[in-house]
Amino acid sequence: MTHRKKLARATVAAALACTLAGAAAGSAIGATPADQVRRPDAAPCLPVPVWANTSPGRLIEYDPLTAAQLHNVPVPAHLGDIAWSADGRTLYAVNFSIPAHLSTIDPATGAVTATTPLTGPAQNVALNALTALPNGQLLAGAPSSRSLWTIDPATGTTTTFAAQYPSGFASTGDLTVLPDGDILGLADSGASTGVFRIHPDNSVTEVGTLPSGTYGVSQSGRTVYTFTGSGQIDRLSSVPTAPSTAPLAYTVVANTGNIFYGASSVQDTGSCALAPRTSYSLSKTVAPVGEASPGDTLTYLVTVRNTGANPYLGDSAAFTDDLSDVLRNASLVRTSIWASAGTVKVFGNTLAWNGPLPVGGTVRVSYKVKVNDHAKGRLANAVLPTSPGGACKRVTDCSTNVEIDQRDHHGPVITIVNANANIAQSSSSITMPHHPCPPAAAKHRPPYCAKRG
Repeated sequence: MTHRKKLARATVAAALACTLAGAAAGSAIGATPADQVRRPDAAPCLPVPVWANTSPGRLIEYDPLTAAQLHNVPVPAHLGDIAWSADGRTLYAVNFSIPAHLSTIDPATGAVTATTPLTGPAQNVALNALTALPNGQLLAGAPSSRSLWTIDPATGTTTTFAAQYPSGFASTGDLTVLPDGDILGLADSGASTGVFRIHPDNSVTEVGTLPSGTYGVSQSGRTVYTFTGSGQIDRLSSVPTAPSTAPLAYTVVANTGNIFYGASSVQDTGSCALAPRTSYSLSKTVAPVGEASPGDTLTYLVTVRNTGANPYLGDSAAFTDDLSDVLRNASLVRTSIWASAGTVKVFGNTLAWNGPLPVGGTVRVSYKVKVNDHAKGRLANAVLPTSPGGACKRVTDCSTNVEIDQRDHHGPVITIVNANANIAQSSSSITMPHHPCPPAAAKHRPPYCAKRG
């Protein structure tokens, strides 16, 4: 099949009897033991959903870690490719129409909300590849040409890009900007899909090949994913830098049964950005409230809520709970540590949690401490979000403070007023038992009995 196969497939897709099969859902995560979480890395690049367009026209949001479908809506049939804008706020699309135009898609409904006619050298080109550049421009390719074009999304003006694929190759369907600044492009010579690095100096290097029919490419959490016309989602093991035509290693994430044409995520500009409106909140409570005594057991509960419009995938939502002050006067009951999802572990005096957080989802983490016998002062601590978008609405929402009652709770306080005469009762109103004095003839009399005669 030639490099025009993607375009040809678009013209006959309406005649194909295709059932859209859902991707395999990720297994639910229940309560987890306390020793299975890894220590969070500094400034991690969190995974984000990847969106794919199919034929016939569907727009599907995937968790690339599991291939679970997060969202699925109809779109105009036979979109050539999609691309999130550099700021992650707008989803653009191109199709195979001539004259060419740029569409804006509402990802919630799949509806086209705006259409901008393209002008310039790409005006009469059927486009099948699209990605955002860090400068806000879009970069597009076509199955009939080795050329690439930039698009100003505000005006629709196109400009011929300085770099192009080698002779004999044409775009097979997608592009993405790598973290090192290179642009990763897929191009076809008729036998297999070539994987190319387009460098900032506009030189182009082929670094490997993928199976023919690999059309979509996108990034999530510094990992490159590809989407094929046969419905396969693959995870690349790496993206080489040296020239090569050897097949690239990849892992099959799922076989979905869909006909993929393109893919995109908010990280396709090479950043680790999260989509706008990605957020979660923390709150913390302790019971009993306010005051505790030596020997008491306190139960702490941390609640994590997704307050945004996007999910946290894998273990990307996280918090730490500093127990340093608490453990000066109490002992952690390790068997009590529990989480409704994700994983939790104690590192020294810090309790850490990582886990998934779907849109609208809530996770609860609880543990208990036992107040030491000679505790004094107070038990104070606070929980802190450690992933982007995490927050405490108020400082008091994420902190607790329990005063230690130092009174003796092991019995009444007895005060000796006169050791030779009377025993005075404490204010606790304890009634002392009555012991009558023995007869005067007794040889041994208790000291509290007065002598007679």
